[in-house]
Amino acid sequence: MEKSRIKSSRFIIALLPAVLIVILLIWLLMTIFEGEKPQAHLEPLPDYLSKSITFNATVSDLKMGLRTVKVSVKQDGPVIPILKKSFPYDGLFNKRGIRTFKEEFTLDP
Repeated sequence: MEKSRIKSSRFIIALLPAVLIVILLIWLLMTIFEGEKPQAHLEPLPDYLSKSITFNATVSDLKMGLRTVKVSVKQDGPVIPILKKSFPYDGLFNKRGIRTFKEEFTLDP
């Protein structure tokens, strides 16, 4: 009876670090891959372009921050990049990184 108690207590002591490591790993993965998509907003949204128009782009990711913002145009041909901006990954889990980016650009057909 005494040996089974010793074996079960050793088993619990050996299992406890493994359980803690699994919990820590789950927390880390849920923090990094939060599953929330970044938000993008472009104004105005015309049906067609006949003259030069100034657009306002607003992009935000409030949890993990932004890494890259790209705006491009495509119509019956290759993709033409209009705006490309990269941001540094700053701090642990990008806590000091860029969360919201606003830019104004003009598109002339």
